[in-house]
Amino acid sequence: MKHLIMLTFLGMFLTPMFANTAANYSSAQLAIKVKESGLPAQISQMSVEQFIALTPTQVKNMTGERMRFKDIVALKSIQKAVKKEIAQEGNAAGGKSQLVALLLVIFVGVFGIHRSYLGYPLIGFLQLITLGFCGIGTLIDFFRIIFGDLKPSRGREYDPAF
Repeated sequence: MKHLIMLTFLGMFLTPMFANTAANYSSAQLAIKVKESGLPAQISQMSVEQFIALTPTQVKNMTGERMRFKDIVALKSIQKAVKKEIAQEGNAAGGKSQLVALLLVIFVGVFGIHRSYLGYPLIGFLQLITLGFCGIGTLIDFFRIIFGDLKPSRGREYDPAF
């Protein structure tokens, strides 16, 4: 029993919650956005990671000129848009399988592992210590997963590839 509880804890807290990488975002997309905004050309040659971490002081050091207020606003808004697009790509790439969630709720549902898998570790922990809310919560989750009502956290959808 001790080993089962330890495995449950490891499953809950080692499950990746959100993949947020800039690897899929192309430098060409970034160059187009920078060119349209009128920011210095040196910025469009940066990697996406460098662009996201860029500050107005760094731009001043690169170009030798101080940025105007409208350029600072443009820089920050493009950085925010790039971060948002990367997050959306991460949501699509890191999808969870509805079949896996269903199998987890069937076989180990009273331990709350399915909730941790879907990105709800607190509810998973509560189901662990109450044995799936005395089985009632597990039964409700079973039907919610079947009908697609219980989805992964942070507004993600189930991955249709599974």
